[in-house]
Amino acid sequence: MYSDNKTYDGADVGGERVANEIEEKIAELEGDGYDITKISVTGYSFGGLISRYAIGLLYSSGLFERVKPINFTTFATPHLGVRTPKRGWRSTLFNSMGPRTLSTSGQQMFLVDSFRETGRPLLSLLSDPNSIFVKGLDMFKNKWLYANTINDRSVPWYTAAWSRTDPFVELDKI
Repeated sequence: MYSDNKTYDGADVGGERVANEIEEKIAELEGDGYDITKISVTGYSFGGLISRYAIGLLYSSGLFERVKPINFTTFATPHLGVRTPKRGWRSTLFNSMGPRTLSTSGQQMFLVDSFRETGRPLLSLLSDPNSIFVKGLDMFKNKWLYANTINDRSVPWYTAAWSRTDPFVELDKI
């Protein structure tokens, strides 16, 4: 798959493309006589959000009833967006300019979008336990999220990882 400027279209449009591509490839392989029984999905950075959206669509289409979801993996993905909670002029500039300069994808990552008729940011829908996105994600046997604990200014640990333990406070529990 190519990306050029398509990553600016938003996680929803990218997710629709990925879901369609997956369904088309599975149909092609099955047409060639292959029996597709398992699927794993991986995403890097914004691609992880695109993957989460695609998973919801694949779940909704019924694909996971016949193809078993095994591994969901992301690397440095801003699952909670990229708005910084820090104070100061740099953070204010980052939080105000980011959504304006990064198109639809930036608005989604900075949580200032209003997704379709819901009136909610897309990332809040991707995290809603009642959504097709979480229901689809729950079907995966394994969920792996890799996050940098230091030196990642664009996707810090607190937005890329899901953990019950804070490694900065409870290092001995890791």
